[in-house]
Amino acid sequence: MEMNASTEELLLAQIKQGQVVLALGAGVNGGSTNRRNNAIADSGELANILCSEMGVQYGSESLSEVISAFESRLGRPAFEKIIIREFRYCKPSAFLEDIFKYPWMRIYTWNVDDAIAEATKKSVQRIQVYNGISDKVEDSPGLEHAQLVYLNGQSTNIQSGVIFSREDYARALHNSQHGWYRQAANDYMVSTVLFLGTSLNEPILETEIQRAVTGLYGSQGRSFLITPDQLTEIRIAALENRGVIHIRATFEDFIEWLKRKVGDSLSPRDIVDTGKYFDSESLSRFTSADLSAAQSIFPKQKRRLLSDFEQQPNHIKDRQAREYLNGFGPSWSLVSTEIPVRLNNGKNLSKKIAEAFEMGAPLFATIGQAGSGKTTATMQALVDLSDAEEFEVFEFAPETRSIAKALGILRRINDKPKLVFIPNLPVTGQSLAEDFAFAKEANAMFVSTARSSEWADRFVRYFGKDAITFEFQRFTKSDYEPLLARLRKYVPAPQFTKLSEKAQRAKLAKSKSQLLMALREATESRNFEEIIIDEFESLPNDSAKRLFIIAGIATLARSGISNGSAFEAFSAAPQLTGYENALNALSGIVRVDNDKRLYARHEFYVRHIFDTRVDLDIIFDIICDCLDVFTKYEIPVTRHVSKPDATLFRFLLNHSFLRERAESGRKREAGLKVYKKFEVQFQLDGHFWLQYGLYYRGLGQKDLAIEMLDKSIKAYPDNPFAIHALAQLQLIQAERMSSSDRRAESLIGAAVAALEKMAAEPLLKIDQYPLVTLANFHTAALMKHGKQGEARAMAQSYFNRLSKLENEVSSPEVVSAKSRMLKYASTGTWEHPGNQF
Repeated sequence: MEMNASTEELLLAQIKQGQVVLALGAGVNGGSTNRRNNAIADSGELANILCSEMGVQYGSESLSEVISAFESRLGRPAFEKIIIREFRYCKPSAFLEDIFKYPWMRIYTWNVDDAIAEATKKSVQRIQVYNGISDKVEDSPGLEHAQLVYLNGQSTNIQSGVIFSREDYARALHNSQHGWYRQAANDYMVSTVLFLGTSLNEPILETEIQRAVTGLYGSQGRSFLITPDQLTEIRIAALENRGVIHIRATFEDFIEWLKRKVGDSLSPRDIVDTGKYFDSESLSRFTSADLSAAQSIFPKQKRRLLSDFEQQPNHIKDRQAREYLNGFGPSWSLVSTEIPVRLNNGKNLSKKIAEAFEMGAPLFATIGQAGSGKTTATMQALVDLSDAEEFEVFEFAPETRSIAKALGILRRINDKPKLVFIPNLPVTGQSLAEDFAFAKEANAMFVSTARSSEWADRFVRYFGKDAITFEFQRFTKSDYEPLLARLRKYVPAPQFTKLSEKAQRAKLAKSKSQLLMALREATESRNFEEIIIDEFESLPNDSAKRLFIIAGIATLARSGISNGSAFEAFSAAPQLTGYENALNALSGIVRVDNDKRLYARHEFYVRHIFDTRVDLDIIFDIICDCLDVFTKYEIPVTRHVSKPDATLFRFLLNHSFLRERAESGRKREAGLKVYKKFEVQFQLDGHFWLQYGLYYRGLGQKDLAIEMLDKSIKAYPDNPFAIHALAQLQLIQAERMSSSDRRAESLIGAAVAALEKMAAEPLLKIDQYPLVTLANFHTAALMKHGKQGEARAMAQSYFNRLSKLENEVSSPEVVSAKSRMLKYASTGTWEHPGNQF
C-alpha cells in the first residue's frame, strides 16, 4: 500500500484520534461466507442468481434491471426470500474482524448481509446497529460507542425493506425514509471518510451530495478511497475535486498497513487525550462511560496554552489577534498571551473567584453587557489562577453528555481545588444546578459568564441563592492606552494610524458603546452599524449571504451550528457556489470554532443585518430549512441530539424569537408559517406545540393558543412549562368572560388546581413562578366575577405565601406580586398585572 508521506501522515493522524468515518462496500466481504459456506454474492453474482431462479440466461444486465424483471415474474416475496437465503447468518473473514480492532466515528455500509454486524462482535467499541431505512438518525454517542448504519437495509430486517436500485431509493425517499442518507452526505462533506470495498460509484449517495459538490473542496482532500483498481487520470482528478484521495490497495493491504503503523489494535482508552492530564493508572480504572466523559474534559494550564499559541506561524497568530479585536470570542491560547488587554475592571477577578471558592459557592458568574469583555476577563483570571497553581482549571465541552460523570472523574483523580469553566451557560441551562452536589464532592466550583439581562430574567431563578456574581463594567480611561496599543499593532487601519495619539484617544473616548463596538468605531471613520452593512453588502453572492444567515441564527441561539447541519440547511435550495466557497467568502465574519460549530462574529452584527438588510421571508424560509435538518431525528428531538443542537432546535421554534423577527418586519403573523409547515413532522413533540401555543397567545388568539397548549400536554403530559402556560391562559380567559358564563368557574378551578400542584413541588423550577401567576391572575379573575371578598382574602393568603418565597429566592416578579397583594388586601385598590406577554 503506497501513498506519499503527507497523505499517510494525514490519514494516520485522523485514525489515531478516532476521527474517521468508515464507509464499507461489497469489496470488504472477500473471504467472508454465507450460511451455505459460499462466498457472499456481489451485485453481479446476485443478478446471476436471480436470473437462474427465473430460468433465463444472465446477459450482464444491471442488477436494478434484473430485480425489476424478477419481481414482475415471481413477485417481491420471492426476491426477499433469496435475500434472506444469501445474506443472513454470514461468517466474517478475519480481515473484516480486524477492521473493528480500531475505533471509528461512525460506520456506514451499503451491504445488506450481516457479515459486518457479526464482525463487530469483536469490536473495541460498543456497536449500535441502525437500519438506514426504518431507523431515525441519532447523534453520535461518543468514542466508546460506534453506530453501524445499514444504509440500504438489512437481510435480518427484511420487512423494513432493502434498497438495491434507484427505484427502491425513490420509494424510501417518498416515505421520508432517507434520514441516514442525508447524514451520510453530511459526514462526507465535513468529516474524514474512509471508503473501503467500494468504487464510490454509489448512485444514491451521489443523489444526496451532487447538489453541493461543485467547487466544494478543490484538490486539498479530506477523505480517502482505498481500492485495488487502476484509475484513470480523469477519474483521479474527479475524485480530488470532491475532496477524495485515491490510494491503490486491497482491503487486506490496508489492514496490514494499519497493523504496521498503528499496532494490532487501538482502543478508545488508548486515544483518550485531554492534554495528557490522565495518567495510565487513572485510565486503567476508567469504565467505558468514563471514557466518554473524559473526552469532554480539557485541562487549562498557562504554560501549555502559551506553548500552543507560540508554535503557530506568525501570520496565524496575527490573524487570531485581528479576529478577536474585530469581535470574535477569545480562545484559551489567546487569553494566555498579552494580546487581550487586561481591563481595569477585571484586575480583581482572580481574587473574587478564589474568595467565592473559599465561601463554598458552587457557581461563580461574571455578569455584564454583551460585548463588554467579561468572557475574556474571566478566562484571563482562570489562566492566572492555574499559573499560580492555586487551582486546577478545566473546561467542559458544551456537548458534555453528563457533567456529573465528568466531575466524578475529577473527584477520583485527586482532591485538589478545581475550577470548571462552563463556556456557554445558556446551552448548559438550569440543569447545572443539579450538578452542584457533584461539584462539591470533586472539590470544584463552576465558573461561567452571563449577560446582566439574562441573569436577571432567567438564571437568578435557578442559581440566585447559591451563586456568587461579579458585575463587569464598561472599560474606563485607564484602559485606553493598552487598547490603542493593540489596535496599532494588529488591526490594519491606515487612517487611524495617521492620527496623533491624542486624537486616537479621543476617538476611543467618543464611542459610548461596549468594548466590541468601540474598538471598531475607533479604527474607522464610521459608526458600527455602517461598518456592518458594508461588510454584508460586499459579500460576493447570495449563497454566501445565505450561509451567513444560517450561522447568524445559530449565533443568536448561543449554540452555533455544526458544520454538517449548516451544510444541509445551506444545500436545501440550489446555490451559485459550493458550501466551502461560501464559507471562505465569509472569512472574518463567520468562523468554525474549536467545537466545530459555525458562529457569526457577534450578535450585535447579526441583529443589525437581520433588521436592516435581510427580507423577512428569507429569514423564515431559512429557519424552516434549519428545522428540516432535525426531522431525521426521533421525537422528542432534544433527547436524541447533543446539548448544543438541542439548544438550537428549541431556539428555532422559540415563540419570542419568531415573534421578534415577525414584528421587526411589521408582519406579526409571519412566524406562524414555521409552525404550520412542521405540524406533521413534530406532531409528537411537546415543545413544538408549546411554542406554537405561546405564539398564538402573543397574537391575542387565545382559543387557538389553548388548543395548541392542550396538544403540547397530550404530546408530553409532564411538561411543566406547557401546564403553567395553559393554566395562566385559562385564568386570563376566565377573567374576560361575562359573569353569567358558566365556563369561567370551570376554567378557574382547573387552572388553580394545576398551579397549586406546581407550587407545592419545591424541586420544580421553571422560568416563571406558579405562585406569582396564581396571585396575579386568580385574584383578578375572582374580582371580575364579583367575588371581591374572596379575592381580598386570597390576596392576603397569597401575600403571606409570597413573603415566604421571597426569603428563598431573589426575584422582581415575586416582589411586585407581593406588593400588589398587600395593597389590594389592605386598601381594596387593585393594580392589574396585565397579560405579561
